[in-house]
This record gives sequence, structure tokens and C-alpha cells, in this order.
Amino acid sequence: MRSKNDVYLYFLITRDLSGYELEELKKICEVEIVKRKLERCKSRPRSFLDVLKRELNEEDMKVLEEIASEKCG
Repeated sequence: MRSKNDVYLYFLITRDLSGYELEELKKICEVEIVKRKLERCKSRPRSFLDVLKRELNEEDMKVLEEIASEKCG
């Protein structure tokens, strides 16, 4: 179960990571590979924020905004 203090970052990659890349990533953070088939967008998002708004539910967006304001604001 997610808690308010958990932070998840999702990165879209178009290929499998090599063993070396995965091991290097694991040295700096906890890693979980999730494979998901995505539909092609009819239009490109104009910003990273547009991508997040499309993929995250309202509650997760609020948590992300709170974290961002604490870190950046």
C-alpha cells in the first residue's frame, strides 16, 4: 500500500535494460521493472506535466504537487 511519504518515478523506456544498466540503477535506488503496453497517443503531450496528468489519478497528482512544493518551493 502506498503511503504519503512514498515517492515513485516512472520512466518510459523503449527497450529492455541491459544487466549492467539494471545493476547500476539498483546501486542508487530501489528498482522495479513494470512492463505495460501503451496506446499510441493521437497527439503529443506539450509538457511532462501533461503526461503526468494523463497517467496519474487526482489523488496521486496532489501528492506529487505537495512533494514538489516542499522540494522546490
